[in-house]
Amino acid sequence: MTDIEIILNRPAYGDDITFHVILHHDYMLLKRDDIECSKAIWVDQSDPEWNEDLIKRLESNHISPPSKVRYSFETAWKSWRSGELDDVQIKQEIQLIADWINAASKALPHSEFWNDKF
Repeated sequence: MTDIEIILNRPAYGDDITFHVILHHDYMLLKRDDIECSKAIWVDQSDPEWNEDLIKRLESNHISPPSKVRYSFETAWKSWRSGELDDVQIKQEIQLIADWINAASKALPHSEFWNDKF
């Protein structure tokens, strides 16, 4: 098991939220404050099965991820499972995903009008 801490920014609130991406051979879990947010279960010869939509969960926390973020997490997890990425490398790649999410959130329009819309 590998536990990766990421910090995602909520520009509308001017704060950050800490999440944990937990990688296990059989599942990948996104947690916040010990609360399971989204979980993907490995399915042989198929796409992982998610218990909840990852993008909707992030959006419910006022984070605006790019549309391909779920695919990106899945791709990194698959590469870690297969041994293509070791624990150090997967942490770097997951951090790049977090940086991408933060950049997308920061790119939203920000004004008194827009802040309560996103």
